[in-house]
Amino acid sequence: MRIHRQKGRITAAFGTLCMLFLAGPATADMPELADDRRDEVEQMSARQLTDQAEANLKEMRQLLQEVMRMLDEARDEKDVVKLNCVNEKLTHIRGLVRVSEESQVSLQEAIAVEEMEEARHEFTKILVARDRVRQLRAEAEECVGQLAFLVDEDLEVEVEVPDLPDGVTDMTPMPPAAVRPPMASPVR
Repeated sequence: MRIHRQKGRITAAFGTLCMLFLAGPATADMPELADDRRDEVEQMSARQLTDQAEANLKEMRQLLQEVMRMLDEARDEKDVVKLNCVNEKLTHIRGLVRVSEESQVSLQEAIAVEEMEEARHEFTKILVARDRVRQLRAEAEECVGQLAFLVDEDLEVEVEVPDLPDGVTDMTPMPPAAVRPPMASPVR
C-alpha cells in the first residue's frame, strides 16, 4: 500500500512539473515567435487578443474534425498503417487543442485583472499550438495519401503495348531465377 501511495505522489509531482513547464513564467519573453509576430502580438489590444484567440481555437477545432474524418476513412479502409499514423497525429492535435482551451481561459483571466504580459504569453501559446496543429493536419493528410490522389480530372494516360514476337500471345513475366543460398546457410 505504501508503494502505491509513493507512486501516486511521484506521478502527481511529475504532472505538476509538466504543467509548470507548459505554463512557463508569466514575464518570459516570447522566443517561440518570430520578431515580426512578436511585435504584432505586443501591439494587440485585450479585445484583439480575445477575438484572435477564439478564431485560432475555432480553426484548430475544424482541423481536429478533418483529421477525425481521415481517421474514419483509414478505419473503413482497414489500413492499419494509415490508421496508426493518423491516430498519432490526432492524439497530438487533441492535446494541443486542450492546452489551447486552457490558455484561452488563462488569457481571459489575465485580461480581467489587467495582466497584459500574462495575456500575451497565453495568446502566444495558442498561436504556437495553432501552427503545430496546421502542421500535424498536413502530416495526417500525407498519412492517408490524399496528396497523391489530387490529380486533374481531365488527365489521360496512354499505354503503348510493345510488339510481341511471333508465337507469343501474352506478356507473362519470366519465372525468377533460382538463387543459390550463401555458404553460411544451413541449406545445401
